[in-house]
Amino acid sequence: MKKWQKQLISILAAAGMVFGMASQAAASAESTDMTSVETTTGGELVLGTQSDVIFTPSWMLRGYTDRAVYSVVYEPLVKLDENGDWYPYLLESLTPDPENLTWTCVVRDGVTFSDGTPFDADALLWNFENYKENSNTSSTHFGAVESFEKTDDKTVVIHLTSWTSQIPYSFQDNCGYMYSPTAYEENGADWCNLHAVGTGPYVEEDMQPGEYRTFVKNENYWNKDEAEGAYDTITWKVLGDESTAQAALLSGELDGYFSPSFSMLDTMLNQDGFYLAQNTTTFMLQCLIPPSAIEGSGWEDENVRKAAYYAIDSQAIIDSVTYGYGTYTNQYAGPDTSYYSDEIEGYDYDLEKAKELMAQSEYPDGFTTKLYASNENTALYTAIGVAVQSQLAEIGIEVEIELLEPAVWVETFMNAQDGFMVGGHGFGMNLANQMLSNFSQDAEDGVGMMCYSKIHPDDLDQSIRAAVEATDTETMIENIKASNKLISDEYAIMYPIYLQPAYYCLYSDNVVDTGCFNNTSLAFDFTKVAPAAE
Repeated sequence: MKKWQKQLISILAAAGMVFGMASQAAASAESTDMTSVETTTGGELVLGTQSDVIFTPSWMLRGYTDRAVYSVVYEPLVKLDENGDWYPYLLESLTPDPENLTWTCVVRDGVTFSDGTPFDADALLWNFENYKENSNTSSTHFGAVESFEKTDDKTVVIHLTSWTSQIPYSFQDNCGYMYSPTAYEENGADWCNLHAVGTGPYVEEDMQPGEYRTFVKNENYWNKDEAEGAYDTITWKVLGDESTAQAALLSGELDGYFSPSFSMLDTMLNQDGFYLAQNTTTFMLQCLIPPSAIEGSGWEDENVRKAAYYAIDSQAIIDSVTYGYGTYTNQYAGPDTSYYSDEIEGYDYDLEKAKELMAQSEYPDGFTTKLYASNENTALYTAIGVAVQSQLAEIGIEVEIELLEPAVWVETFMNAQDGFMVGGHGFGMNLANQMLSNFSQDAEDGVGMMCYSKIHPDDLDQSIRAAVEATDTETMIENIKASNKLISDEYAIMYPIYLQPAYYCLYSDNVVDTGCFNNTSLAFDFTKVAPAAE
């Protein structure tokens, strides 16, 4: 056993983690098909979370817990099918017109908010304008939007400054979650910061922030037939201590737990009575990002970057840190997704190749550097950091690990002068938009992790913009693949350590999930969750 692996065991054991067999974990990680299990109706679903929501209004939702909890209240304009292709949901139609730089949105008949407000063109226009003005992710989703125009009682036309193919993918994200304009106008922004009013199958009943949030069926739900077999009540309980959460699952106090750690998954899935449901197209990419072009950092030398990447044994990290739940990838895309390219070589573990490249670099004797990560998940990033630290030492790169408070972490990657970052970065079907925000030249003044990288070449910028501005899916995918090859093989801008599922829920087998979490959309459908028949 290598020294870094021994260190990892100590770190993970101290965090209360118990190692399982990676092969068993990988087998358990596959979502269980519950479609053939008989269900009953009514009752209460009680789910646990590690932490409470941060934001409540639809236009502010950003974190994983925010999205999961409030998917009981909010619904999107667009959903994705099992292949990740978009289709209108709250919209009746969504029509692109690249020549005239417009997307035309027609609302579905008969949809109402839980407070009785009709979902019409006025409500859609209000949501669009409010999102563009007040959302913290407005530039990501509406950066190319010039204006919105109501043309009749059902229709709003989006006018663009430049063509973007990404509007449908954005509409299955938070800019497509609709909030009642009446609730906002009658109660004000401060009230809306604490209360959710959407078109979805549930409404708020009771809450104690930091402890629990309870929702009951929406009696005014426009799609009531679809929700007929669902639970009457859904309660989310905040249980940050996973030992307590495991005991609650075993006793039946909890029916499920959203986004548990790898160790908790390994413990619970290796005993009878529990299964995993997970989103199939959205991942969290744990990645290494050097500052690249900063002179004297060591990382400005392309040979150093490539040497470091070859020196990292991702599969060993997957087996030891993620209990086999992580997925290996050699690029900024997930295997088995339409964006994955077989033409990308990447950097499979090759220590001899790493040493050769290091010898050819401007730093043949190595150098000392820092690894920066957020302390929001101390055990995970300490474990990844120790592994990377040990592996890079093999080629003379001495790493000092610094886990930072979130605010300091953001400030550090916004104003990087040394070291490198390790952190989680989202990957989903809106990958072209993600690339624009993080790898194009727009990223230089952006707020994402990739602004830490100081290398944004012209050909990569052009390739990303070609993907965003594509007028058909085939062209978009072709340019995404070309961009990924430049990111990885040509410029070595970042290294993907591993992929992990972004949205997943551990369930007791008394719960039947036939499409809530094990789907492709960022909006989760709680009408697809019901009690199992005894």
